[in-house]
Amino acid sequence: PKLAMSGAEEEKLQIFEAYAKEFDHSKNLIVSMSSPISDARHALLEFSQYRHFEFDTLRRAKYSTAMLLYHLKNSDAPGVVPLCNSCNEAIEEVRWHKMKKSAEKRRITKFMKPVSPEPEFQQEELCGYCHSKHSEKDAFIPIPVSLKLS
Repeated sequence: PKLAMSGAEEEKLQIFEAYAKEFDHSKNLIVSMSSPISDARHALLEFSQYRHFEFDTLRRAKYSTAMLLYHLKNSDAPGVVPLCNSCNEAIEEVRWHKMKKSAEKRRITKFMKPVSPEPEFQQEELCGYCHSKHSEKDAFIPIPVSLKLS
């Protein structure tokens, strides 16, 4: 095929070969990296649940994959280990997750009184110490934490 090339094609080939020489192929070695997220299957699942990663649509799968890759590469990035909303300390053993109470949705007719809108739900994660001081203990469920700061 190189014999039947036009002048424009030969020029493009020379430009591409010059471009390809810039890359150092010895640096393309696969390096294994260790991350607290990739050390165990349950750590990856726990991290995905904590960060609300979903893969049910293409848009969510692209975002979740990009965030997983970012956190795998940058294991010291914020957001890997859950933080207490009250004291801003890293949660070590058990995080107390606030559950959203389900509200009854009803159809409003012109004869019914309108229902006041619910305030927006704020996700709340507490450490054991802050949970013991909290007034609404029944609104939280315990979730074990396996990710640790290194």
